[in-house]
Amino acid sequence: MKIAILSDIHGNLEALESVLIEVLKRKVDKIICLGDLINYGPNPNEVIEIAKKEFDIIVMGNHDYVVIDENIIKNFSPVARSSMIWTLSILEEENKIFLSSLKLEESFKDIYIVHACPKYPLDWTYILNVNDARIYFQYVDNFITLIGHTHIPAIYKNKFSYIEQIIPNPFEKYQLDENYQYMLNPGSVGQPRDGDYRASFAIFDLNNFTFEIIRVDYDVQKTKRKILESDLPQILAYRLENGS
Repeated sequence: MKIAILSDIHGNLEALESVLIEVLKRKVDKIICLGDLINYGPNPNEVIEIAKKEFDIIVMGNHDYVVIDENIIKNFSPVARSSMIWTLSILEEENKIFLSSLKLEESFKDIYIVHACPKYPLDWTYILNVNDARIYFQYVDNFITLIGHTHIPAIYKNKFSYIEQIIPNPFEKYQLDENYQYMLNPGSVGQPRDGDYRASFAIFDLNNFTFEIIRVDYDVQKTKRKILESDLPQILAYRLENGS
């Protein structure tokens, strides 16, 4: 079985469409989304409509959670707060209801699925290094934990509390060892922050225990134009170009 893992689409329709073309080529059995369908990008409604049809499992991200509790906007950066206000103003009611119906955590086989961090998903803590990973490995028994939130692809492996971080190269298949636990981050479809503007997602092959980061080119200029023509903060358009 092959699973496509997507995260942090953030209203970027062009990136999502390009990723799904690549997913189709790879003949996956399931698509799992780690949340943050909305905010930053100009097409939140369109992204949600695709998610409803195409994704098999979706967990709620912190930006999605705003439809339940708008008070968390105060914890956002000024840019994120401003863009979220715009996003909420155009978000269709049925899509707000859909987002509010998502769970914070899901599981599939021996895979634990969460947007940011295990055990305390509403903390929305970033797992950015081995010290962060060490804290949260103690809360999971699963062989695999899928996380997003950072917008940066990463592999963390754990054995007896010895944690190793791997920054995966695109298109390189990493062999996983059943004697370890793993946290796997596919990066971001819609707003990468690792210096590479290309959309990022991952393929996890359960039969061969391999994990591969896939980067996909998309029409970033089209997305940029949409942002500049909207009332979204203009900096969001330029961040897309350099993957920041």
